[in-house]
Amino acid sequence: MRSRTSRSALLGAALALAATVVGVGSSAQAASVATWDKVAACESGGDWSVISSNRLYYGGLQITLTNWYHYGGTDYAPRPDLASKMQQILIAEKILADQGAGAWSCSPGTGLATDHADPYPSVPAPPANGAFFHDIRLASGGWTAFDALDGLDGAPTFNGPEAAIAGMPDGTAQVVGIGNDGNVYHETRLTNGSWTGFAPLNGIGTSTMQARKVAIAGLPDGTSQVLAIGNDGNVYHQTRLTSGSWTGFAPLNGIGTPTMQAREVAIAGLPDGTSQVTVIGNDGNIYHETRLTNGSWTGFAPLNGIGTSTMQARAVAITGLPDGTSQVLAIGNDGNIYHQTRLTSGSWTGFAPLNGIGTPTMQAGAVSIAGMPDGTSQVLAIGNDGNAYHQTRLTSSDWTGFQPIAGYDGAPTFNGPRAAITAMPDGSAQILTIGH
Repeated sequence: MRSRTSRSALLGAALALAATVVGVGSSAQAASVATWDKVAACESGGDWSVISSNRLYYGGLQITLTNWYHYGGTDYAPRPDLASKMQQILIAEKILADQGAGAWSCSPGTGLATDHADPYPSVPAPPANGAFFHDIRLASGGWTAFDALDGLDGAPTFNGPEAAIAGMPDGTAQVVGIGNDGNVYHETRLTNGSWTGFAPLNGIGTSTMQARKVAIAGLPDGTSQVLAIGNDGNVYHQTRLTSGSWTGFAPLNGIGTPTMQAREVAIAGLPDGTSQVTVIGNDGNIYHETRLTNGSWTGFAPLNGIGTSTMQARAVAITGLPDGTSQVLAIGNDGNIYHQTRLTSGSWTGFAPLNGIGTPTMQAGAVSIAGMPDGTSQVLAIGNDGNAYHQTRLTSSDWTGFQPIAGYDGAPTFNGPRAAITAMPDGSAQILTIGH
Protein backbone atom coordinates (compact mmCIF):
# COMPACT_ATOMS: atom_id res chain seq x y z
CA MET A 1 0.00 0.00 0.00
CA ARG A 2 1.35 3.42 -0.85
CA SER A 3 1.84 6.00 1.84
CA ARG A 4 -1.38 7.98 2.10
CA THR A 5 -0.23 11.57 2.11
CA SER A 6 -3.09 13.95 2.92
CA ARG A 7 -5.46 14.85 0.09
CA SER A 8 -4.68 18.54 0.38
CA ALA A 9 -0.94 17.96 0.19
CA LEU A 10 -1.23 15.63 -2.79
CA LEU A 11 -3.52 17.85 -4.81
CA GLY A 12 -1.65 20.99 -3.85
CA ALA A 13 1.58 19.49 -5.12
CA ALA A 14 -0.12 18.22 -8.28
CA LEU A 15 -1.63 21.62 -9.06
CA ALA A 16 1.68 23.33 -8.42
CA LEU A 17 3.37 20.94 -10.84
CA ALA A 18 0.68 21.49 -13.47
CA ALA A 19 0.96 25.25 -13.15
CA THR A 20 4.49 25.01 -14.47
CA VAL A 21 3.37 23.42 -17.71
CA VAL A 22 -0.17 24.74 -18.34
CA GLY A 23 -1.07 28.37 -18.64
CA VAL A 24 -4.09 30.31 -19.76
CA GLY A 25 -2.12 32.19 -22.37
CA SER A 26 0.16 29.32 -23.40
CA SER A 27 -1.93 28.42 -26.45
CA ALA A 28 -1.87 30.29 -29.70
CA GLN A 29 -5.66 30.42 -29.42
CA ALA A 30 -7.17 32.65 -26.73
CA ALA A 31 -9.68 35.47 -26.54
CA SER A 32 -10.36 38.57 -24.48
CA VAL A 33 -13.25 38.88 -22.04
CA ALA A 34 -14.91 41.29 -24.48
CA THR A 35 -14.84 38.64 -27.20
CA TRP A 36 -16.20 35.98 -24.86
CA ASP A 37 -19.00 38.40 -23.96
CA LYS A 38 -19.91 38.56 -27.64
CA VAL A 39 -20.00 34.78 -27.86
CA ALA A 40 -22.16 34.60 -24.73
CA ALA A 41 -24.55 37.23 -26.06
CA CYS A 42 -25.23 34.99 -29.04
CA GLU A 43 -25.12 31.61 -27.26
CA SER A 44 -27.19 32.43 -24.19
CA GLY A 45 -28.30 36.05 -24.40
CA GLY A 46 -25.46 36.82 -21.99
CA ASP A 47 -27.02 34.78 -19.17
CA TRP A 48 -24.14 33.06 -17.37
CA SER A 49 -26.45 30.88 -15.23
CA VAL A 50 -28.79 29.57 -17.92
CA ILE A 51 -29.42 25.93 -18.88
CA SER A 52 -30.69 25.12 -22.39
CA SER A 53 -34.23 23.78 -22.65
CA ASN A 54 -32.93 20.32 -23.67
CA ARG A 55 -30.43 20.39 -20.76
CA LEU A 56 -27.50 19.75 -23.06
CA TYR A 57 -25.76 23.14 -22.77
CA TYR A 58 -24.92 25.15 -19.66
CA GLY A 59 -23.92 28.65 -18.70
CA GLY A 60 -23.15 31.75 -20.69
CA LEU A 61 -21.01 29.93 -23.24
CA GLN A 62 -23.35 26.90 -23.43
CA ILE A 63 -20.66 24.38 -22.51
CA THR A 64 -21.64 20.71 -22.50
CA LEU A 65 -21.17 18.64 -19.35
CA THR A 66 -18.81 16.38 -21.26
CA ASN A 67 -16.50 19.29 -22.03
CA TRP A 68 -16.90 20.68 -18.51
CA TYR A 69 -15.77 17.38 -17.01
CA HIS A 70 -13.03 16.80 -19.58
CA TYR A 71 -11.35 20.20 -19.21
CA GLY A 72 -11.39 20.33 -15.41
CA GLY A 73 -14.45 22.48 -14.86
CA THR A 74 -15.61 20.45 -11.87
CA ASP A 75 -12.68 21.86 -9.92
CA TYR A 76 -14.80 25.02 -9.94
CA ALA A 77 -18.40 23.77 -9.86
CA PRO A 78 -20.44 20.65 -10.77
CA ARG A 79 -21.88 22.41 -13.85
CA PRO A 80 -20.96 25.49 -15.89
CA ASP A 81 -24.12 27.38 -14.92
CA LEU A 82 -23.09 27.10 -11.26
CA ALA A 83 -19.62 28.54 -11.90
CA SER A 84 -18.67 32.19 -12.12
CA LYS A 85 -18.30 33.98 -15.44
CA MET A 86 -14.52 34.00 -15.03
CA GLN A 87 -14.43 30.28 -14.30
CA GLN A 88 -16.55 29.52 -17.34
CA ILE A 89 -14.24 31.60 -19.51
CA LEU A 90 -11.13 29.91 -18.10
CA ILE A 91 -12.51 26.49 -19.04
CA ALA A 92 -13.68 27.83 -22.39
CA GLU A 93 -10.08 28.91 -23.03
CA LYS A 94 -8.99 25.27 -22.68
CA ILE A 95 -11.75 24.14 -25.06
CA LEU A 96 -10.76 26.86 -27.54
CA ALA A 97 -7.10 25.83 -27.41
CA ASP A 98 -7.96 22.18 -28.02
CA GLN A 99 -10.98 22.29 -30.34
CA GLY A 100 -10.77 25.72 -31.96
CA ALA A 101 -13.40 28.41 -32.40
CA GLY A 102 -15.65 25.95 -34.23
CA ALA A 103 -16.65 24.49 -30.87
CA TRP A 104 -19.14 27.41 -30.68
CA SER A 105 -21.73 27.86 -33.41
CA CYS A 106 -21.82 31.55 -32.55
CA SER A 107 -18.10 32.15 -33.10
CA PRO A 108 -18.36 33.71 -36.61
CA GLY A 109 -18.32 37.47 -36.36
CA THR A 110 -17.21 37.58 -32.72
CA GLY A 111 -13.46 37.52 -33.34
CA LEU A 112 -13.09 34.29 -31.35
CA ALA A 113 -10.81 32.74 -33.97
CA THR A 114 -8.54 35.80 -34.33
CA ASP A 115 -8.47 37.58 -30.95
CA HIS A 116 -5.57 35.69 -29.25
CA ALA A 117 -5.70 37.92 -26.15
CA ASP A 118 -5.30 36.49 -22.65
CA PRO A 119 -8.64 37.16 -20.89
CA TYR A 120 -7.22 37.10 -17.35
CA PRO A 121 -3.46 37.62 -17.50
CA SER A 122 -3.11 37.98 -13.72
CA VAL A 123 -5.25 34.98 -12.81
CA PRO A 124 -3.67 31.56 -12.13
CA ALA A 125 -3.97 28.90 -14.80
CA PRO A 126 -7.15 26.81 -14.96
CA PRO A 127 -7.02 23.76 -12.72
CA ALA A 128 -5.10 20.74 -13.90
CA ASN A 129 -6.99 17.57 -14.64
CA GLY A 130 -7.47 15.55 -11.50
CA ALA A 131 -5.28 12.94 -9.85
CA PHE A 132 -5.78 9.21 -10.42
CA PHE A 133 -7.06 7.22 -7.43
CA HIS A 134 -7.50 3.47 -6.97
CA ASP A 135 -9.83 1.50 -4.68
CA ILE A 136 -11.03 -2.10 -4.31
CA ARG A 137 -14.53 -3.42 -3.67
CA LEU A 138 -14.05 -6.76 -1.96
CA ALA A 139 -16.07 -9.84 -2.87
CA SER A 140 -17.76 -9.42 0.53
CA GLY A 141 -19.11 -6.03 -0.55
CA GLY A 142 -16.76 -4.01 1.65
CA TRP A 143 -14.36 -1.39 0.36
CA THR A 144 -10.68 -0.79 1.06
CA ALA A 145 -9.74 2.89 0.67
CA PHE A 146 -8.80 5.17 -2.17
CA ASP A 147 -5.08 5.51 -2.76
CA ALA A 148 -3.41 7.95 -5.16
CA LEU A 149 -1.33 6.59 -8.04
CA ASP A 150 2.23 7.87 -8.22
CA GLY A 151 3.05 10.26 -11.04
CA LEU A 152 5.98 10.57 -13.38
CA ASP A 153 9.51 11.47 -12.27
CA GLY A 154 8.65 11.37 -8.57
CA ALA A 155 5.46 13.44 -8.78
CA PRO A 156 3.07 12.63 -5.91
CA THR A 157 0.13 11.97 -8.24
CA PHE A 158 -0.53 11.07 -11.85
CA ASN A 159 -2.88 13.66 -13.30
CA GLY A 160 -4.85 13.57 -16.50
CA PRO A 161 -8.28 13.75 -18.14
CA GLU A 162 -8.91 10.07 -18.99
CA ALA A 163 -8.35 6.77 -17.14
CA ALA A 164 -9.28 3.11 -17.72
CA ILE A 165 -8.57 -0.18 -15.94
CA ALA A 166 -8.73 -3.88 -16.87
CA GLY A 167 -8.57 -6.95 -14.63
CA MET A 168 -6.40 -9.79 -15.91
CA PRO A 169 -6.78 -13.57 -15.48
CA ASP A 170 -3.64 -13.76 -13.31
CA GLY A 171 -5.06 -11.31 -10.76
CA THR A 172 -3.06 -8.31 -11.91
CA ALA A 173 -4.73 -5.17 -13.24
CA GLN A 174 -3.63 -2.91 -16.06
CA VAL A 175 -4.25 0.81 -16.20
CA VAL A 176 -4.11 3.18 -19.14
CA GLY A 177 -4.42 6.91 -18.79
CA ILE A 178 -3.93 10.12 -20.70
CA GLY A 179 -1.58 12.46 -18.89
CA ASN A 180 -1.75 16.23 -18.78
CA ASP A 181 0.74 16.21 -21.66
CA GLY A 182 -1.83 14.42 -23.83
CA ASN A 183 0.22 11.20 -24.07
CA VAL A 184 -1.11 7.70 -23.37
CA TYR A 185 0.54 5.88 -20.43
CA HIS A 186 0.27 2.30 -19.14
CA GLU A 187 1.12 0.54 -15.90
CA THR A 188 0.34 -2.73 -14.11
CA ARG A 189 -0.82 -3.39 -10.55
CA LEU A 190 0.78 -6.62 -9.36
CA THR A 191 -0.99 -9.17 -7.16
CA ASN A 192 1.01 -7.96 -4.12
CA GLY A 193 -0.51 -4.49 -4.54
CA SER A 194 2.62 -2.81 -5.91
CA TRP A 195 2.70 -0.89 -9.19
CA THR A 196 5.18 -1.05 -12.05
CA GLY A 197 5.00 2.70 -12.75
CA PHE A 198 3.59 4.56 -15.74
CA ALA A 199 5.37 4.27 -19.09
CA PRO A 200 4.33 5.99 -22.35
CA LEU A 201 2.93 4.01 -25.25
CA ASN A 202 4.42 4.50 -28.69
CA GLY A 203 2.42 6.19 -31.38
CA ILE A 204 2.50 5.40 -35.09
CA GLY A 205 6.05 6.31 -36.02
CA THR A 206 6.43 8.39 -32.86
CA SER A 207 7.76 7.73 -29.36
CA THR A 208 4.46 8.73 -27.72
CA MET A 209 0.78 8.36 -28.57
CA GLN A 210 -1.26 11.54 -28.26
CA ALA A 211 -4.93 10.85 -27.65
CA ARG A 212 -8.24 12.28 -26.49
CA LYS A 213 -9.83 9.08 -25.14
CA VAL A 214 -8.56 5.66 -24.07
CA ALA A 215 -9.94 2.24 -23.07
CA ILE A 216 -8.51 -1.17 -22.14
CA ALA A 217 -9.78 -4.76 -21.86
CA GLY A 218 -8.23 -7.96 -20.52
CA LEU A 219 -8.56 -11.17 -22.54
CA PRO A 220 -8.70 -14.80 -21.27
CA ASP A 221 -5.29 -15.62 -22.78
CA GLY A 222 -3.58 -12.95 -20.65
CA THR A 223 -3.22 -10.38 -23.41
CA SER A 224 -4.87 -6.98 -23.21
CA GLN A 225 -6.24 -4.69 -25.88
CA VAL A 226 -6.12 -0.91 -25.86
CA LEU A 227 -8.23 1.54 -27.81
CA ALA A 228 -7.43 5.22 -28.22
CA ILE A 229 -9.02 8.12 -30.04
CA GLY A 230 -6.08 10.01 -31.46
CA ASN A 231 -5.87 13.76 -31.76
CA ASP A 232 -6.97 13.30 -35.36
CA GLY A 233 -10.27 11.88 -34.11
CA ASN A 234 -9.60 8.37 -35.43
CA VAL A 235 -9.98 5.20 -33.35
CA TYR A 236 -6.80 3.13 -32.94
CA HIS A 237 -6.33 -0.38 -31.53
CA GLN A 238 -3.40 -2.46 -30.35
CA THR A 239 -2.66 -5.57 -28.29
CA ARG A 240 -0.27 -6.05 -25.36
CA LEU A 241 1.17 -9.55 -25.51
CA THR A 242 1.84 -11.70 -22.44
CA SER A 243 5.54 -10.95 -22.93
CA GLY A 244 4.78 -7.28 -22.23
CA SER A 245 5.50 -6.20 -25.81
CA TRP A 246 3.02 -4.29 -27.94
CA THR A 247 1.79 -4.87 -31.48
CA GLY A 248 1.51 -1.15 -32.23
CA PHE A 249 -1.51 1.04 -32.86
CA ALA A 250 -3.47 0.60 -36.08
CA PRO A 251 -6.62 2.47 -37.15
CA LEU A 252 -10.04 0.83 -37.17
CA ASN A 253 -12.11 1.02 -40.32
CA GLY A 254 -15.21 3.16 -40.33
CA ILE A 255 -18.47 2.47 -42.13
CA GLY A 256 -17.41 2.77 -45.76
CA THR A 257 -14.37 4.81 -44.75
CA PRO A 258 -10.72 3.82 -44.05
CA THR A 259 -10.90 5.16 -40.48
CA MET A 260 -13.53 5.41 -37.76
CA GLN A 261 -13.95 8.87 -36.29
CA ALA A 262 -15.37 8.90 -32.78
CA ARG A 263 -15.93 10.94 -29.62
CA GLU A 264 -16.03 8.11 -27.06
CA VAL A 265 -14.74 4.55 -27.02
CA ALA A 266 -15.05 1.38 -24.90
CA ILE A 267 -13.85 -2.23 -25.21
CA ALA A 268 -14.62 -5.55 -23.50
CA GLY A 269 -12.98 -8.98 -23.63
CA LEU A 270 -15.28 -12.00 -23.96
CA PRO A 271 -14.74 -15.58 -22.65
CA ASP A 272 -14.33 -16.95 -26.19
CA GLY A 273 -11.33 -14.67 -26.83
CA THR A 274 -13.18 -12.16 -28.98
CA SER A 275 -13.48 -8.54 -27.99
CA GLN A 276 -16.33 -6.12 -28.50
CA VAL A 277 -15.99 -2.41 -29.14
CA THR A 278 -18.53 0.36 -28.75
CA VAL A 279 -17.92 3.92 -29.88
CA ILE A 280 -19.87 7.13 -30.13
CA GLY A 281 -19.33 8.39 -33.64
CA ASN A 282 -18.99 12.01 -34.61
CA ASP A 283 -22.69 11.92 -35.48
CA GLY A 284 -23.46 11.17 -31.81
CA ASN A 285 -24.70 7.64 -32.47
CA ILE A 286 -23.45 4.47 -30.71
CA TYR A 287 -21.79 1.86 -32.93
CA HIS A 288 -20.70 -1.69 -32.07
CA GLU A 289 -18.39 -4.25 -33.61
CA THR A 290 -16.56 -7.46 -32.69
CA ARG A 291 -12.90 -8.39 -33.11
CA LEU A 292 -12.69 -12.09 -33.87
CA THR A 293 -9.97 -14.38 -32.52
CA ASN A 294 -8.20 -14.34 -35.90
CA GLY A 295 -7.77 -10.57 -35.60
CA SER A 296 -10.41 -9.63 -38.17
CA TRP A 297 -13.29 -7.26 -37.46
CA THR A 298 -17.00 -7.62 -38.19
CA GLY A 299 -17.47 -3.93 -38.97
CA PHE A 300 -19.32 -1.24 -37.09
CA ALA A 301 -23.11 -1.25 -36.94
CA PRO A 302 -25.37 1.25 -35.13
CA LEU A 303 -27.29 0.32 -32.00
CA ASN A 304 -31.00 1.02 -31.88
CA GLY A 305 -32.31 3.65 -29.53
CA ILE A 306 -35.63 3.58 -27.71
CA GLY A 307 -38.12 3.69 -30.56
CA THR A 308 -35.43 4.98 -32.92
CA SER A 309 -33.02 3.35 -35.38
CA THR A 310 -29.97 4.86 -33.65
CA MET A 311 -29.00 5.63 -30.06
CA GLN A 312 -27.68 9.12 -29.48
CA ALA A 313 -25.43 9.31 -26.45
CA ARG A 314 -22.76 11.28 -24.60
CA ALA A 315 -20.95 8.32 -23.04
CA VAL A 316 -20.77 4.55 -23.50
CA ALA A 317 -19.37 1.53 -21.64
CA ILE A 318 -19.31 -2.22 -22.31
CA THR A 319 -18.42 -5.42 -20.44
CA GLY A 320 -18.38 -9.14 -21.10
CA LEU A 321 -20.08 -11.75 -18.89
CA PRO A 322 -19.03 -15.36 -18.19
CA ASP A 323 -22.00 -16.72 -20.15
CA GLY A 324 -20.81 -14.98 -23.34
CA THR A 325 -23.32 -12.14 -23.23
CA SER A 326 -22.23 -8.53 -22.98
CA GLN A 327 -23.82 -5.52 -21.35
CA VAL A 328 -23.74 -1.95 -22.58
CA LEU A 329 -24.35 1.26 -20.67
CA ALA A 330 -24.96 4.62 -22.29
CA ILE A 331 -25.63 8.14 -21.09
CA GLY A 332 -28.24 9.43 -23.48
CA ASN A 333 -28.44 13.01 -24.68
CA ASP A 334 -31.04 13.55 -21.96
CA GLY A 335 -28.32 12.81 -19.38
CA ASN A 336 -29.93 9.55 -18.18
CA ILE A 337 -28.14 6.19 -17.89
CA TYR A 338 -29.48 3.37 -20.10
CA HIS A 339 -28.61 -0.35 -20.04
CA GLN A 340 -29.03 -3.28 -22.36
CA THR A 341 -27.70 -6.80 -22.96
CA ARG A 342 -26.27 -8.36 -26.12
CA LEU A 343 -27.24 -12.03 -26.20
CA THR A 344 -24.93 -14.77 -27.47
CA SER A 345 -27.08 -14.91 -30.63
CA GLY A 346 -25.98 -11.36 -31.40
CA SER A 347 -29.44 -9.88 -30.75
CA TRP A 348 -30.04 -7.06 -28.27
CA THR A 349 -32.60 -6.67 -25.49
CA GLY A 350 -32.99 -2.92 -26.06
CA PHE A 351 -32.02 0.03 -23.92
CA ALA A 352 -33.91 0.72 -20.70
CA PRO A 353 -33.24 3.50 -18.16
CA LEU A 354 -31.68 2.82 -14.76
CA ASN A 355 -33.40 4.16 -11.68
CA GLY A 356 -31.78 6.93 -9.72
CA ILE A 357 -31.83 7.42 -5.97
CA GLY A 358 -35.53 8.06 -5.34
CA THR A 359 -36.01 9.05 -8.99
CA PRO A 360 -37.14 7.07 -12.07
CA THR A 361 -33.89 7.83 -13.94
CA MET A 362 -30.22 8.31 -13.02
CA GLN A 363 -28.55 11.42 -14.39
CA ALA A 364 -24.80 11.08 -14.84
CA GLY A 365 -21.74 12.54 -16.50
CA ALA A 366 -19.66 9.35 -16.73
CA VAL A 367 -20.32 5.62 -16.43
CA SER A 368 -18.50 2.27 -16.38
CA ILE A 369 -19.55 -1.40 -16.04
CA ALA A 370 -17.83 -4.65 -15.04
CA GLY A 371 -19.05 -8.22 -15.59
CA MET A 372 -18.26 -10.30 -12.51
CA PRO A 373 -17.23 -14.01 -12.33
CA ASP A 374 -20.55 -14.92 -10.64
CA GLY A 375 -22.62 -13.50 -13.51
CA THR A 376 -23.58 -10.27 -11.79
CA SER A 377 -22.40 -6.90 -13.09
CA GLN A 378 -21.34 -3.79 -11.24
CA VAL A 379 -21.91 -0.22 -12.38
CA LEU A 380 -19.93 2.85 -11.43
CA ALA A 381 -21.35 6.27 -12.30
CA ILE A 382 -20.43 9.89 -11.74
CA GLY A 383 -23.70 11.66 -10.98
CA ASN A 384 -24.48 15.20 -12.05
CA ASP A 385 -23.47 16.27 -8.55
CA GLY A 386 -19.95 15.06 -9.36
CA ASN A 387 -20.08 12.20 -6.84
CA ALA A 388 -19.31 8.54 -7.57
CA TYR A 389 -22.12 5.99 -7.18
CA HIS A 390 -22.09 2.17 -7.36
CA GLN A 391 -24.68 -0.55 -7.77
CA THR A 392 -24.94 -4.24 -8.74
CA ARG A 393 -27.12 -5.99 -11.29
CA LEU A 394 -28.03 -9.42 -9.93
CA THR A 395 -28.32 -12.57 -12.02
CA SER A 396 -32.10 -12.19 -11.66
CA SER A 397 -31.73 -8.89 -13.61
CA ASP A 398 -32.77 -6.94 -10.50
CA TRP A 399 -30.69 -3.96 -9.40
CA THR A 400 -29.53 -3.19 -5.86
CA GLY A 401 -29.82 0.59 -6.33
CA PHE A 402 -27.14 3.26 -6.51
CA GLN A 403 -25.21 4.10 -3.37
CA PRO A 404 -22.52 6.78 -2.96
CA ILE A 405 -18.90 5.70 -2.58
CA ALA A 406 -16.89 7.08 0.33
CA GLY A 407 -14.16 9.48 -0.73
CA TYR A 408 -10.49 10.00 -0.09
CA ASP A 409 -9.10 10.62 3.42
CA GLY A 410 -12.47 10.16 5.12
CA ALA A 411 -14.55 12.34 2.79
CA PRO A 412 -18.21 11.16 2.77
CA THR A 413 -18.28 10.91 -1.03
CA PHE A 414 -15.79 10.69 -3.87
CA ASN A 415 -16.05 13.67 -6.20
CA GLY A 416 -14.50 13.73 -9.66
CA PRO A 417 -15.20 13.75 -13.39
CA ARG A 418 -14.24 10.17 -14.38
CA ALA A 419 -14.52 6.65 -12.96
CA ALA A 420 -13.82 3.14 -14.26
CA ILE A 421 -14.48 -0.31 -12.78
CA THR A 422 -13.16 -3.77 -13.66
CA ALA A 423 -13.83 -7.31 -12.44
CA MET A 424 -11.12 -9.47 -10.86
CA PRO A 425 -10.94 -13.30 -10.83
CA ASP A 426 -11.42 -13.45 -7.03
CA GLY A 427 -14.80 -11.72 -7.21
CA SER A 428 -13.51 -8.32 -6.16
CA ALA A 429 -13.71 -5.24 -8.35
CA GLN A 430 -11.07 -2.55 -8.78
CA ILE A 431 -11.97 1.09 -9.20
CA LEU A 432 -9.99 3.81 -10.95
CA THR A 433 -11.20 7.37 -10.56
CA ILE A 434 -10.03 10.86 -11.36
CA GLY A 435 -10.52 13.08 -8.32
CA HIS A 436 -10.12 16.68 -7.34
